Amino acid sequence: MCIIPKVFVCCQATDACAEQKTLFSCCFFSLADVDHCEVSAMKPHCYVSANKSERRPVETTLLMSWLDELLSLCGGDLSSALTWLELHTLNFSYNSIVCLDQSLSLLNVLKSLDLSHNKIQECGEFLKPLSELEHLNLGYNCLQRAPTLGPSARAKLHTLILRNNELETINGVEQLSSLQHLDLAYNLLLEHAQLAPLSLLHGLTSLNLEGNPLYFQKSHRTCTYTFHFHF
Repeated sequence: MCIIPKVFVCCQATDACAEQKTLFSCCFFSLADVDHCEVSAMKPHCYVSANKSERRPVETTLLMSWLDELLSLCGGDLSSALTWLELHTLNFSYNSIVCLDQSLSLLNVLKSLDLSHNKIQECGEFLKPLSELEHLNLGYNCLQRAPTLGPSARAKLHTLILRNNELETINGVEQLSSLQHLDLAYNLLLEHAQLAPLSLLHGLTSLNLEGNPLYFQKSHRTCTYTFHFHF
């Protein structure tokens, strides 16, 4: 990890953040030369702020509930929302994110997004602007349907992790023409007929269905192979 002085770690002046304010209010780093940045185990309303025009690829982990707290509002520093031109990997796992928002449209070059272990119930149209996305982890949320991606990402995404959600259908995944790895473990898939969309994924090399109701059927293996998977 490369850390160079000049990044400002700030937080709102609340009692919940008093400890972090004391520790970090005078701490500066520079994201201009940072290859990897991980901020974890911070209380809500604590953020990382810096000049977005100077940012290099970073991986950020924050305890937060809204994406635009970092991506658009930049931690409350009142700067204008700008596109993150060098951000390729973003880790928002183990937070309290309830829903996605338009701030994701600022991530034009993002290739890997980890939103696992949150409280997301619906992705809506908010993932569509991520045209370069190749790896998407939405495991351990509350999703009832597969995410919707834009045309470019549908042709580039090779890994999709949806384990431990509430999926009763996987309609839509058939559009992911380059998908190689799909994790659907521990969802609510009842019948093998619900796997029909996967028959169009000719590049699929790994599929995880463990923990679904259909997984415990005696004919599970045979029924799965009827969709011509080549694992």
